[in-house]
Order: sequence, then structure tokens, then C-alpha cells
Amino acid sequence: LLKGKNVEKDVKEGLRLLELSASLNNEKAIEMLHRIYSEGTPDIPKNSEKELEYSQKLIECKSGKKKNRRKSAVGIPDQK
Repeated sequence: LLKGKNVEKDVKEGLRLLELSASLNNEKAIEMLHRIYSEGTPDIPKNSEKELEYSQKLIECKSGKKKNRRKSAVGIPDQK
């Protein structure tokens, strides 16, 4: 939706869906939003506040994955 490949371009809806995915800790969505807001696009301006927000979220997401890998390596099941 952001680029309009094989669908009608809808930047607002594309961002909404990426942000929804990021709120569910989808690492790829968080990475995309971080890149979009740090570099900007022809349709989306740079936004340093959102860049920082997604940078922090990405760090949290990656550190959570490391913790889970360490737990499973020593036989501690994930807590849900």
C-alpha cells in the first residue's frame, strides 16, 4: 500500500497497518517504520520523534528475543 505495487497506493492505510503490526512487536514492521521516519520517503517526511520511538521499540524487541533465546538454551520455558 505504501508504494502502490499491484494495489492502489494508500500511504495512510499502509502506515496504519505497519503501526498496528509494530504494536504487536512485529520486528520487521518496527524496522520499516524506523527506516521510514529516519530517512523519509517521497510521501512521508522524516520525523525524529517517531524515529526515536521506533528505535527504542526495536532495541526492546531485539533484547527480548535475546532473553528468550538464553532461557530456551538453558531449558527455561517462556512465560506467557
